[in-house]
Amino acid sequence: ITIRDMDNEKNVIKKENEINEQDVALINIKNSIIQICGNPSVVHMNNIESSIILCGPVTGSAFLNNIKNSKIIISCHQLRIHETYQTEFYINVASRAIIENS
Repeated sequence: ITIRDMDNEKNVIKKENEINEQDVALINIKNSIIQICGNPSVVHMNNIESSIILCGPVTGSAFLNNIKNSKIIISCHQLRIHETYQTEFYINVASRAIIENS
């Protein structure tokens, strides 16, 4: 499931029946609020700016890259964060969060 190229979208909600056990990708999201309900297997976030993302619980890993001026609320097994700046995280992670070049 891919959510991409959103700008100024509020209250985007993906329901449990759409998300459960699926890989989810959020790409090129700006000034938006997105809620991912249910249990995705893996989540990829790339190029997120000035947005709020609520997600989880993710049964596997969450890979976040190039996040700026955002708020991420996520529960997952493993969290990997790369190239991320001025972003607040509220996390519940089964293993350690890995933060690189941020």
